[in-house]
Amino acid sequence: MRIKKLYAVLFLALILVSSAAAYSSDNCNFFCRLINLITGSAVIDEYNESAILSVWHMDEGQGPNVGDGTGNDNALISGATWTSDSKYGSYALSFDGIDDYLYDGDYITVITSPGSFTAEGWFKLSSFPDGAASVIQDRYNADSLGSRGFMLNIRNDANLQRGVEFQVGDGSNIYTAQKGNVLELNTWYHIAGVYDKSSSTIKLFFDGALVDSKTGASFMPSLKNSWMGRGEQALNGNLDEIAVFNDALPDSKIAQHYSAICGDGITDSTEQCDYGQNNGVPCAPYYGGLCVYCSNSCINVTVQGPYCGDNTLQSPQEQCDPPTTCNPPYGGSCQYCNTNCSYQINQGGFCGDFIVNGQEQCDDGNIVSGDGCSSNCTIESILSGAVGYKEKALASLKSLYSNNHELKEGIKKLTESLGNRIAGGKKEIIWVDANHVACKKGEEVFDREKDAVAHLQKIKDLAISSQVNQAIADIVQADRMLSQTAINEAPAGRYRDKAVERFNKGELEARNTEKISKYKEAWKYANQKC
Repeated sequence: MRIKKLYAVLFLALILVSSAAAYSSDNCNFFCRLINLITGSAVIDEYNESAILSVWHMDEGQGPNVGDGTGNDNALISGATWTSDSKYGSYALSFDGIDDYLYDGDYITVITSPGSFTAEGWFKLSSFPDGAASVIQDRYNADSLGSRGFMLNIRNDANLQRGVEFQVGDGSNIYTAQKGNVLELNTWYHIAGVYDKSSSTIKLFFDGALVDSKTGASFMPSLKNSWMGRGEQALNGNLDEIAVFNDALPDSKIAQHYSAICGDGITDSTEQCDYGQNNGVPCAPYYGGLCVYCSNSCINVTVQGPYCGDNTLQSPQEQCDPPTTCNPPYGGSCQYCNTNCSYQINQGGFCGDFIVNGQEQCDDGNIVSGDGCSSNCTIESILSGAVGYKEKALASLKSLYSNNHELKEGIKKLTESLGNRIAGGKKEIIWVDANHVACKKGEEVFDREKDAVAHLQKIKDLAISSQVNQAIADIVQADRMLSQTAINEAPAGRYRDKAVERFNKGELEARNTEKISKYKEAWKYANQKC
């Protein structure tokens, strides 16, 4: 039974495909709808046929170019401006009747062979030309009977008033089909010209109807570039939906292009979309995404889905909306909505965060008293504490049983900074006293410490790296305490301000030995009285 059903479906599909292939594109109204019904597809572009050469929908709305829907020949704008006064879609091009035009960007005609072709487009006049203004032309030597190419014109002169015409040339003669007294201002009209080589006939269509034809015509392409909005006179008005085909489209196809019906389930040349009875049914975009549906005017409408920052709480994707900020108080915290629409805690400054803020006098990254900075971040008598940190570092380094050269040099420099012999062989205590009178020697303290750290940082022995790194941290802490003491006891004034600036810069940098240089600068500025 299943095999029989499968054969039945395949047989029906074969009949549909074979039958559809037997019909021309003019019979698409029935078969396209049938295929739509079976497949669920609702988008069939009337321009998706092999005969099309170029189509300019003019829907960009901005920029210097008009895209060719086939990708063959984008057109360049010269003077013409974008306008929302369009026949179809959102935009058209407006021409000023003086010097505006649109031309094929590669300066090569759209039509390159002397065979059958069709040209069509929509226009709306703001004023009548004093002569012929082209919707589209592909003409060479337009003023002589030896002209080649074609012109799809609006003409208003003594010979043809408020009329339309279609001309082709073969290099020896010009053949014309025309119709007068059909135009009014500020009204959209459809014009089409067809050259059928097999019957040597030209046809002129106006608003979907055949209004004139001539037999005995022949055609030779100009092999020059195509123009729109330009002819004997410049066009004053709007152009929209211009297309060229390399075949003589039948009368029914021209009528169909003119009378495209939004809602018939077929996307005609004048429509962006057509989903039939589903037109106007909004889509539902997912969170953070977009979706597109077809409006009742057969125009694509893009819908933005909910997102973080749209001031609307979306659950479960969001905890809050819109994003906010907060400034926590010292010692406290606050809650804010981050850029992912989730709640986040912002921690305020506190004693022990390595940053002097609030009412703090110091902050050494801990809440331990007796190290120069108390448990509530107030200054203690820290000069002896600084010495203590270095003595702690020195004792730790000396306990390492290693013949490492850099370790030995580091111990030597650190020992010198604590008062052993320095250059010159004279034993001196080069630490500063409580009144900071030994200014120069105080700078030497920093130099010895910096040298010690430089040696210690070169040690690559993993077995002792942990103790070495701790010793470096203790030396840096001693430097910080010495500089802080100098700042606290320095006189007021710009030197003290400069010292505080340098000290704070060192505190805010990454915790590394470069801070020693900043602390040394702070100490020097704080002791300018020396």
